[in-house]
Amino acid sequence: MKASHFFPVRFQRGQDSQEGWGRLLEIHSSGAKLLTSVPIRAEEEIFISFEIEDHRFESLRSKVSASHRDADGYAVCELQFVGFKERVDLQRALTDVLVRRSFTD
Repeated sequence: MKASHFFPVRFQRGQDSQEGWGRLLEIHSSGAKLLTSVPIRAEEEIFISFEIEDHRFESLRSKVSASHRDADGYAVCELQFVGFKERVDLQRALTDVLVRRSFTD
């Protein structure tokens, strides 16, 4: 699902690392596209936290499958969510949001 509005996200590279910030450009049950000013390399593992409406996700383990700099110098990262349970929970949340939005349009 393309993000139609700003989805802020926090992330860490590990338990002792500083927190980074960004936003999700796209999200689906198995991964997401992250935009951030923090340099991130492909193959890194990060833990992201975000909310979609009333659904909160904390420290989703994610593998960076690709990363490049956009024209403005921001890192655009393709993420793959690692945990099966988290992917299932996210799929349910996305379905819930889409169903609710279809009844309000």
